[in-house]
Amino acid sequence: MNLNNEIENRDLPVVEAAGEQWYADAYRDLLINVREPSIRLHSYEMLRFEDCFQFEFDTVNKRIVGYPEERPDHLTMNYEYVSIRPIRTLDPEGADLLAKKHEWIFPELYQTPLPVVRIAGTEFYVDEIRKGFREVNNRWNILKYSEISKTNEVYFDKKANNAAYSWEIAQYSSKGKFPDHIILTTVPSREERKELLKGVIAANGKPVLDMKEKVSERNRIKRKQKL
Repeated sequence: MNLNNEIENRDLPVVEAAGEQWYADAYRDLLINVREPSIRLHSYEMLRFEDCFQFEFDTVNKRIVGYPEERPDHLTMNYEYVSIRPIRTLDPEGADLLAKKHEWIFPELYQTPLPVVRIAGTEFYVDEIRKGFREVNNRWNILKYSEISKTNEVYFDKKANNAAYSWEIAQYSSKGKFPDHIILTTVPSREERKELLKGVIAANGKPVLDMKEKVSERNRIKRKQKL
């Protein structure tokens, strides 16, 4: 299929933010208001972090506002601070099309297939080099190992198929009740991951577990040298 047709003839996923519904378009890197498509929020107006995009939203004029010194104090009552998942994870199809347009190659870090596990009903690859569980149907979405507790549990957001944000957990914990889409679930432990990764070969031809052991040894030596 022609790339232009692929771009124009697709249904955009819908997300909620600031009490509004938006189409997520990763190809154009923006949000489009469902009720008023002329209202668009571009990602370059947002603070962009690895796991979220953040912005302050004017709920009356439906736009992103600037820094505090750029606006009158009496208008702040109409502003809402918003956090969303990175647009590429909200619209993986659009992210794939953008990569195709620019001939970006998603790095293949392995020679052999990765093991697959199921977390809260969703399938993930055990992607040890990227240090997380990478969603099978959305390669842009990675549940980082750093989000997992020492008891191998994570507050899982079923809408995002990823860990809930820490401020969400704190907010709902203080209220004593979590919404239905955020659940506490267990994930494979480090020992279980090691068992699953036996025989997995990295792109450089070395077993993944051997690479991890060498990195761990180097880190141990560095810590010892600092003492």
